[in-house]
Amino acid sequence: MRKISVIAVLLVGIPWGINAQTYGRMNIESQISSQEETQALESFEEKFALERAIDPVTYVLGPGDELGLNILTSENITWPLIVSPSGKLLIPSVGVIHVGGKTLQQGINLVKQFIKERAFPKAQVSMTIVNIRSFLLQVSGAVNRPGFVKVTPVMRLHEVVRKAGNFHQLAREFDITVWSNTGEEHKIDFLQFILYGDLGHNPTFQEGDKLIIPFGDVEKEGVVIRGALSGRGYDIIAPSETLEHFLWRKARFLENADLESVTITRQKNGKEEHLRIQPERFSSIVLKP
Repeated sequence: MRKISVIAVLLVGIPWGINAQTYGRMNIESQISSQEETQALESFEEKFALERAIDPVTYVLGPGDELGLNILTSENITWPLIVSPSGKLLIPSVGVIHVGGKTLQQGINLVKQFIKERAFPKAQVSMTIVNIRSFLLQVSGAVNRPGFVKVTPVMRLHEVVRKAGNFHQLAREFDITVWSNTGEEHKIDFLQFILYGDLGHNPTFQEGDKLIIPFGDVEKEGVVIRGALSGRGYDIIAPSETLEHFLWRKARFLENADLESVTITRQKNGKEEHLRIQPERFSSIVLKP
């Protein structure tokens, strides 16, 4: 059996070393002390956490969206409406209109025209979204809990992955595939979001989408990380990934881990080669499987 070349990152905790808290990510999981706190946090985020106000021009309506409709004629009429499983709205005393798959702005325009043509030609009509829907998204591959995940149309990839138990240790996070509900294939490099904040690689989803996260090949793409950090063991590196990027996105350092004592172990000409890497060289060292 061919021997696998590995990287061994040795982090020795000593007070005068470069403190791990200033470089990379600490183990944020340790901040949550109980399952109840985790569930409470997720419940709060589901109900209240939005990165921005919903844009009527881009938000797509679907089954379960709750809308508020106001018709001002000789009297003021207000109705709460829910988009049906078939994508339709039942408007009392007016009729049924299909809004599923339309943007919120398109839906508002259609409803206004529908009401004026069918029942109240001189009425002032306004409609807004009151609450957003949830649906099940299929997540398969290299996550710790593959299956169907309950999401909303504004929930991004990183939140979906967290609900699926986070990335598996051997996930190819840079080679994610999204099959859209229209049958189109989209490639996602999640590392572009992690490293540079590119939201195009941290997308939202619609009903019928499928998320596929492949496993990496340990022998061809794997490294091993050891030392003063949690989550030790095998990981998958991206092509041409530097030591700096790898530590920043993967390493969860223990307190006082010493980044001046990082060592890479490689196979060279059948022998082990040990490379002591100083922090100023992290960005120039390209990792090898």
